[in-house]
Amino acid sequence: MSAALPDFGELRDPAALAEARRVLEQAERRVEANAAADRMRAEAEAKRTAEAEFHAEIASVRGPMDAVDAAQASLDELQGRRARIVSQADTASAAYAHARGVLPALVARAGAGEAVTAAEVNRTYEDVASAERYRNFLTEAVAHLAPLIASAESALKIAIAEAHVGVRTKGIELRLQAAQECEAAVKVRPGQHTRPEDRIGLLPGTTLDAKCVEAARRTFDRANAMLRYAAAKGVPMPRDGITMTWPSQLLLERAYWSQVRLPK
Repeated sequence: MSAALPDFGELRDPAALAEARRVLEQAERRVEANAAADRMRAEAEAKRTAEAEFHAEIASVRGPMDAVDAAQASLDELQGRRARIVSQADTASAAYAHARGVLPALVARAGAGEAVTAAEVNRTYEDVASAERYRNFLTEAVAHLAPLIASAESALKIAIAEAHVGVRTKGIELRLQAAQECEAAVKVRPGQHTRPEDRIGLLPGTTLDAKCVEAARRTFDRANAMLRYAAAKGVPMPRDGITMTWPSQLLLERAYWSQVRLPK
């Protein structure tokens, strides 16, 4: 027996036996905890690997990103310009508030019997008017940028969608491949004749090769992941979105995805 664990056969004292059992239970819990931690690390590593492979495949079928980069740069420049003008407008608003605040002070001085000259009053009103004009001007400048920014945002979305059309195409290819794999997994009873479009209907006596269906399902799931990614990037999808009907049939898949350009 391990030196770390007591030999129960040599124990007679109840207290010693209880302590030995406690030590054994602790050891078992440590083993279980370590095993659980190993499983979690393995699962996390597998997830990272799968994600890296997925994004590598996306990059391999995605279009050039030059138009996306240019559209993003244009939007960034406009947004930066707006941010600078907004900052100036905030400063102008503060200056306007300060200028207006001088007037009550002048009134209070005059009311207290102090001398307030016409020049001081005129200068204060001019400061208020000037600050108000500049604040209003900057507010209009910000408003002027709003449609330009909206147009730049739209251009960026269009560029992103166009760059990811290839991802949708690859997803459709994989949907068709999954349907073919699924149909190939059908085992037909000897002497039974079925049309290709009936084969996945599982007529009496028809079975599926479980391993082949499992492989086809993995292809189907991979296809849907790519289609969801493309949809999130704004690539148009059929009116009813990404269907999840399984098992899949090639003729139905072709008919459904013909709403967008099918891969040749």
